[in-house]
Amino acid sequence: MLLLVGSGRALGTVWWLRPGEPLGVGRKGVPLLIERDHSVSRSHATVQTDASDPAAVGVTDHGSKFGVHINGRRCPAGAQATARVGDRVTFGAQDSTFELCRCPVSVCIANMHTDMGPLAESIRAAARALGVSVVPDPEQCTHLVVPRLAVTGKLVHALVLNRWVTSPAYLQAIESLPLAHRVDPPTAEAVGEFVRAMRFLPAPEPPEAPPDGPIDLGGISWAPDARRQRLFGAKMFVFADADQHARYRPLVEAAQGACAMLAGIDVLRQLQLGAAHEREAAARASADAMLALARDAAATLHLVQPPAQAAGPLVEDVARVLGTRPMSESEISLAVLFVSCEVHTNPALSKGGGTAAAPPAPEPGREPGPERGPRRKRARISSFWETAVADGAQDQPAAARQPEPGTATAAATAASTAAVPPAEAARPARRRRNVADLWSGDAEGTSSSAATSMDAPGSPRPEQQAEGRAAGHTQEAPAPAVTDQAPQGGPAVSPEGNGGPAVRTEVAPLVRSRPLRSAQCALSSGAEPNFKRFRKTIHPYQQ
Repeated sequence: MLLLVGSGRALGTVWWLRPGEPLGVGRKGVPLLIERDHSVSRSHATVQTDASDPAAVGVTDHGSKFGVHINGRRCPAGAQATARVGDRVTFGAQDSTFELCRCPVSVCIANMHTDMGPLAESIRAAARALGVSVVPDPEQCTHLVVPRLAVTGKLVHALVLNRWVTSPAYLQAIESLPLAHRVDPPTAEAVGEFVRAMRFLPAPEPPEAPPDGPIDLGGISWAPDARRQRLFGAKMFVFADADQHARYRPLVEAAQGACAMLAGIDVLRQLQLGAAHEREAAARASADAMLALARDAAATLHLVQPPAQAAGPLVEDVARVLGTRPMSESEISLAVLFVSCEVHTNPALSKGGGTAAAPPAPEPGREPGPERGPRRKRARISSFWETAVADGAQDQPAAARQPEPGTATAAATAASTAAVPPAEAARPARRRRNVADLWSGDAEGTSSSAATSMDAPGSPRPEQQAEGRAAGHTQEAPAPAVTDQAPQGGPAVSPEGNGGPAVRTEVAPLVRSRPLRSAQCALSSGAEPNFKRFRKTIHPYQQ
């Protein structure tokens, strides 16, 4: 399409030269008016396109007083002069200058059935009558004319290239355009943008979407979108079929993506019926080669499932090694249509379109762990006693941890706790709290054990502590060493060598069997300890 773009006194005026139609230029009563310039005659000249040369027009002066100048040279009156694209044509003597420009409007016809031959011929004839060229490739067109909406390779490629998608009725809308256009504001920048963006053309309208299609095409924007040009940035699509690679490579590269053939595809085809370990080794080698290629290109890998079913398992073997999924070629087109890669061409999604199932969240107020039962109960009991012993040892300062006469040390308590049999630890917590620490031996053995702890060498007696406090100082006895294990049937004696005297300790289980009721009554009647009262006391290991 040829345009005369005004400058100087005619700045802001744009004329469209319709092909095959002579257009008069003047100050009054002509299609192309020049206002506010009295040096221009009423019927000054005629401008007509050249059918043999689409880049030139003929200008004929009607014998005006101030004439017509092309690039500063006056044209002879009554004779036709030729102006080409880029020439400047001046009418009159007051700088009403117009530059001949060519707007590269071209259409590409797509989505045509074999029985739509007459429709395609009518579209070509209408385009020639308007000065619009018809091209076969979407890369060379500005508008893609489709009689129906269907997802094809040309349609998707045109969207990536920011081309308009319109119906055949668009050419009829161009034919009804006015010849003269006024740009507001009349500045050089506004006029240049008006011509570059072809804003003088009507808004394209795509055909109606089919209601029974597999994809809802009604909600898709068919206007140019700059996001599609960088949609596949930092992505590398790997193909196992050569024809598929050649078909999708221009589309992917137009969206700033990269394409590559699967490394070692010939070896994978040869080993398709071979041993499993050989196929696994070949798939791993192919995956390593593709990872190295993607690392050099700083891109992520996207394996594309080939159209042939025979090569499908080969790609799946490589995808299993890479820990991803092979995607269908239709996902590339769908990502372009919806301008998003979150659902389509996303290797993190499963084949069904959803992400991998996440483990269920724990119920509110319930900590994650094994189900309720005996094992859970035993774990809670063990953790309770371990926490109680550890907290009791940490809360006391180092000086306060020294053994007192008649009490067991913290190490002895820990050793006693560690010596609990598994059968005793499996009892419910309720019985543990109610059962007291009873002496399993006779009272004499127990008393001797307590006496051993009190009469141990180096342990300060009460009268010695009183004397030390009266003197103003207190001598702390060194902490006795305690053995981890005791021989069965008797107490353990720790050797001397840790800076303190030897101490005899006896390891006793925390929970012991309940004595007979008759034995308790017999003991309570005499001078022996009252076990019924003893159960209500709090022992050091329970603090």
